[in-house]
Formats: sequence, structure tokens, C-alpha cells
Amino acid sequence: MSIQRYVAQNITRYRLEARLSKTQLAKKIKKDPRYVTKLEDVAHNPTVDTVAMVAKALGISPAQLLQRPGSEEAEPLEQSSSLDFALDMLRRSTEMLEALRRK
Repeated sequence: MSIQRYVAQNITRYRLEARLSKTQLAKKIKKDPRYVTKLEDVAHNPTVDTVAMVAKALGISPAQLLQRPGSEEAEPLEQSSSLDFALDMLRRSTEMLEALRRK
């Protein structure tokens, strides 16, 4: 399964767990509801910033959107160079966003 599918399935899972409609999630991330549909249908690949925004809106960590769906572990199970790169970029982006918020 691809990382894009992990993200798509996790967005759907956590959105439903939060009892949010696609429209409600879209409002929280300041996007059109069709954008959320595209994310969940793997018709659009989110940027690292979008992954961070969606995670925040869902009250979860960005890493949770990248892990294998159904996994009980906090870290992704699939370890590949592209996944490691994506996680590193996500961590760096999250750190930068947190630093900007503190200013």
C-alpha cells in the first residue's frame, strides 16, 4: 500500500472518529469540501503543510496520518527511504510552524 493511500485512509478514519463531515473538516483547514474528498479518494497528494493542517484539525499528530491504517503503533511500520524523507520533512515543517506560532 502506498503512503498516499495510508494518508487517505487515515484522514477518513480520524475524521469519522472526530464525527466531522467533509464540509466541517474543510472549513477547519480552510479548503473546499471537494478538496477533502480528493484527499480521501487519493485523487490529490497533500503537501507536508496540508498534512500538518489536517492533523491539527483532527486533533492528532501528523505522523498518525502517515502510519499504516489499523496499526496500534505510534510510528509507521513501512520503512523506506521515501517514507523516511517524508517523515523528516514533516517533522521539520511542524517544528517551523511551532516556532512561528511562538513568535
